[in-house]
Amino acid sequence: MNLADEQSYRNMKDFLLLYNKLTEHCFNNCVANLFQRDLSKDEVECVSVCANRYVNYNQRLMFNFVEMQNLKTELQAKELERAAQAQTQQSIATQGQVQGSSPVATDLSQVSSDTKGQLGNASHVMLDSDASNKNNTR
Repeated sequence: MNLADEQSYRNMKDFLLLYNKLTEHCFNNCVANLFQRDLSKDEVECVSVCANRYVNYNQRLMFNFVEMQNLKTELQAKELERAAQAQTQQSIATQGQVQGSSPVATDLSQVSSDTKGQLGNASHVMLDSDASNKNNTR
C-alpha cells in the first residue's frame, strides 16, 4: 500500500468513526420511542439540532487544534533558531580559543570611531609617559 492509499484509508476511517459517534450520540439523546417505524417530529428536530451542534463542535475543535499546532511549530522553529545561534556563537568562541586568540575584537576596523579616538589618545599618553620614564631613569 502506498502513502496516498494509507492517507485515504486513514481519512475514511476517521470519517466513519466520527459518523458513528455522531449517530450513536444523537440517537441515544433524541430517540425515545422504539415502538414506531418512523421518527416523530420532535425526534427529527432533535436529531437535526444534535447533528448540527456535533458538526459545529468538531469543526471548532479542529480549527483550534490546527491553530495550536501552528503556534507550537512556530515556537519550536524559534527555539531551534536560538539554539543554532547559541551553537554558532559557542563554536566561534571555541575556534578563537583554539587559534590562541580571544573572541574579543582586536581589529580596529571593528571598533567604533569614538573608541578609536580614545585608544589613539591613550596610546599617545602611554608613549609620553614611557618617554618621561626613560628620561628619569637616565
